[in-house]
Amino acid sequence: MLRSLMVGVLCLGLIGPAIAQEQAVVRTAPSRNGPERETVDPQDRIERFALLTVGGPLIVQVSLTIDGQPFRIGREKLLTEMIAAADADQDGQTIWTEALATTRFTFGRLGNLNEQLRESLSRTYDKNKNKVVEVAEARAFLAQFHGAAFSLGGGPASFRVVATGAVQPAVAEQADLLMLLDTDSSKSLDTKELAAAMARLKSRDTDDNDVLDANEVTGTPATGMYRVATFAGPRQPPPSGALLLGPTATASALLDALKQKYKNANGRLTAGCFPQFPELFAALDTDHSSEIDAREALGLNEVSPHMVLTVDLATQKAGRGLEIKSLNAEIHKAADGREKKELALPGVRISLAATISAPPARNYDSTAKGLLRQFDKDGNGYLEMSEYAVPTSGQFAMFDGNGDGKAFLDEIIAGYALQYAPQMTQVVANVVQQSNSLFQTLDANGDGRLGLREMQAAADRLAALDKDQDQIIGGNEIPEAFSVSFDLGSVGGPVAPRPVDPPTVGGRPAANAGPEWFKRMDRNGDGDVTLKEFLGSEADFTRLDTSGDGLLDPQEARAAGK
Repeated sequence: MLRSLMVGVLCLGLIGPAIAQEQAVVRTAPSRNGPERETVDPQDRIERFALLTVGGPLIVQVSLTIDGQPFRIGREKLLTEMIAAADADQDGQTIWTEALATTRFTFGRLGNLNEQLRESLSRTYDKNKNKVVEVAEARAFLAQFHGAAFSLGGGPASFRVVATGAVQPAVAEQADLLMLLDTDSSKSLDTKELAAAMARLKSRDTDDNDVLDANEVTGTPATGMYRVATFAGPRQPPPSGALLLGPTATASALLDALKQKYKNANGRLTAGCFPQFPELFAALDTDHSSEIDAREALGLNEVSPHMVLTVDLATQKAGRGLEIKSLNAEIHKAADGREKKELALPGVRISLAATISAPPARNYDSTAKGLLRQFDKDGNGYLEMSEYAVPTSGQFAMFDGNGDGKAFLDEIIAGYALQYAPQMTQVVANVVQQSNSLFQTLDANGDGRLGLREMQAAADRLAALDKDQDQIIGGNEIPEAFSVSFDLGSVGGPVAPRPVDPPTVGGRPAANAGPEWFKRMDRNGDGDVTLKEFLGSEADFTRLDTSGDGLLDPQEARAAGK
């Protein structure tokens, strides 16, 4: 998060002081995921953004809550606490120089700043030049480091925990099955290629566990058998296919983004540039000139949305997740699971999801104990500044809550908790766009992998895309894909272990369904047991496989128990 702001501040111990101070002052840029609103109604839960689909901008409006309350309430409360904690002289008024000297305001991210540098930064953030920290100024400062209360993200790096305990990357969004299945490089699939799809997919199953993960598709196979849930790593900048709307969007920025995607040969936005949504163009073209200008582009904030959602996330207990309240007539539901929903319109497939479970408990206690073991050289049970001499020396002040020069275990735990407080008050809509959705078409249960059952069904599922029945699947018959997932901004940091059972997704039974013996045999966690996994005889397997498809599913396993 710090890349866009005051890089020199982080390097004070590594480069010359004069150079570091100069960089800290001049390298101030807008927040990576867009600026924060200057004026905020804590009760306002509405945000909107556009997915720049091939047929035109698709407007998404979402009502956001955290623990059932409007999502901005937590961030505004945190701002009040930040400002109060920075009032060092307790005079009821916090000024910028004392705020920037207080780790409870900066969350320990700026290190130890000298007076000259604090003055320079004060001038940067003190917009009304009264030296007092106003709430709007503190809001902008916090957003600079941790993102706005609502941000569009490009999706976190995704990781899965495997049975061996190792952690391997999973990149389902980047798994291009067209490249794998299109053996004649025609950018389309014919009947011959469909017939060979199962064998082509299985050929990439390098660990021979009857599950194809995205890494194997891309040629970077991971070892071990996936049993579980996904962890979030560093988020990427939002893709060009997503456009944040609302009060922070400027007319010129909106027009530039629309032109980049939809302009005609003359570089203009005219009738026909939004082929899928002509009514949207008509609504924006208020002067009936058959061309959209910058002023009219702002109308994206006011026009009727194509999709209205509600999203409830959680910090303590399970939230309600995502619900679709209304859809434009051109959009229909392809799948409507509890945790994941699939939408489709001509040429586009959209996956929607929201985290239902609360974030895993952060294991601050064990982390703090580990820190003490590492740095408490004299073994007196607390840290001193001389023992914790690291480049980001502001970290010690985060731990030393009462400022007595000693950081005890409970203070270190509280310091870690405070560091992650901003992310727990932020909602991130992760948007991933890719050129085609073949992987998602085959991934029936939405777990980011292709099980043997899904590979066996590949030819039939792909053939269903052939809308014009010409025996060739290509062009608009292979939709572009968007994935939109909502989550809290809390990524990284020490966390407690998560459960290892995969979530229930799509219409298929969860991978942990079925009797206990079935779950134990299902070593790859795909919800089926193959003959390779089955611990009994082949005759027993054949007797239990009443469908004769070479796979035991949870229903067949339960019937065997009866």
